[in-house]
Amino acid sequence: TAVTPASQEMCVIVDDENRVVGAEPRDVTVRNRLLGRGAYVLVFNERGELFVSKRSTRKDVYPGHLDVVTAGIVRAGEEYLDTAARELSEELGVEE
Repeated sequence: TAVTPASQEMCVIVDDENRVVGAEPRDVTVRNRLLGRGAYVLVFNERGELFVSKRSTRKDVYPGHLDVVTAGIVRAGEEYLDTAARELSEELGVEE
């Protein structure tokens, strides 16, 4: 499967009540501060310790900072659980 550059990912755009009103490329969504959907996953080990990762220095938001979530934008055509599973696979190599 080809990987779409993050700036070209099509983001779900929603209104104030989380109803889908369209889709825009990620760079347009961020630049215009459009309201979109995101999925956030907290990962704990068997001892209850929270997984903390260091963000890539190539990220456009908080590059190189520590992060406690595995997260991503909900792409057009995806549901929240689809996004959570995709991000767990992409970021941590966790498969179903």
